[in-house]
Amino acid sequence: MSQSWYNQTSMGDTIDTTGRHLEAKMAELGISRRRLARESHVSYRTVCRILAGDRLGMLDTWMRFADAVGCSVSDLIGDSGNGGADDGP
Repeated sequence: MSQSWYNQTSMGDTIDTTGRHLEAKMAELGISRRRLARESHVSYRTVCRILAGDRLGMLDTWMRFADAVGCSVSDLIGDSGNGGADDGP
């Protein structure tokens, strides 16, 4: 099964759906996959599949992950939230 590592939003932003940002946040906080599963109420198998890029995960799942690690879903998927617009005038 071939799967893109990134998905593109309708506004052209590219977001990471492989769990790369989530794994980085987990490492920063010292949270294991098992602990993430327990604290987010998501099965360990699902956590592993999402982090491996084998499964994208539903928005509700990403919201649970974000809550468990104390950040926003945007932080976990690398979405800048600016619709591709420049920051400056």
